[in-house]
Amino acid sequence: MQQLIQITDQLRSAGRRITKIRKTILQIFLKKNTPVSIAELLAEFRKQKISVNKTTLYREVRFLKEENLLHEIRLSERSVRYESTLSNHHHHFICIKCKNIEDVELRQDLEIEEKILEKNKKIKILRHSLEFFGLCK
Repeated sequence: MQQLIQITDQLRSAGRRITKIRKTILQIFLKKNTPVSIAELLAEFRKQKISVNKTTLYREVRFLKEENLLHEIRLSERSVRYESTLSNHHHHFICIKCKNIEDVELRQDLEIEEKILEKNKKIKILRHSLEFFGLCK
């Protein structure tokens, strides 16, 4: 709840409106531990008995991406999903049978590899994506 208040205060201080739809989207992403699709967002709104159409959700998600509160991820052939940028950096395990997605946090070794890559290739890595595919219990 505190995190939601901080985010909405930050948006307000930047002159942004906090609509019921926008606030609900933020609440959903702060509660979820997995990437969320637009269809899943729509289902959450229906479950909460809040009327919203798909176009509005796309527009609001785009706004939150522009405000750097969400980022887009693509997991293999699956549809586009979104995650909060406020969570710790992590990767994903995707079950190829039930399609369940779980967050996976790796040790710091990957950060060392990134630094070596940056130095050797003279590049600046801004972010990366790594997914594991397999079968869950």
